[in-house]
Amino acid sequence: MLKRERLIKAIMMAAALEEEAVSALIAAEIRKLEYMVDGDDGWEEELDPVRLDALQEAVARVIVALAQHQAMICRTLEISRRLAREVNGYEG
Repeated sequence: MLKRERLIKAIMMAAALEEEAVSALIAAEIRKLEYMVDGDDGWEEELDPVRLDALQEAVARVIVALAQHQAMICRTLEISRRLAREVNGYEG
């Protein structure tokens, strides 16, 4: 029972750390976007097409990064399930 409890705690910690990393990444990207739009060198009221394309690309990078990190969390949880099944005959 003790092995299973340690395994479950380790799994939860790994998932929490991965989620924290995703949150930090998103926060950093949001700060970049805010700087692009509102910073001292930010854009005027109307965005020119080149800058609008840059903004859209930046948003796309955030979305792709989020999807990649979400997939990483899903892989961690899947590995956790397999490990948990092997430890002490856990079938959850």
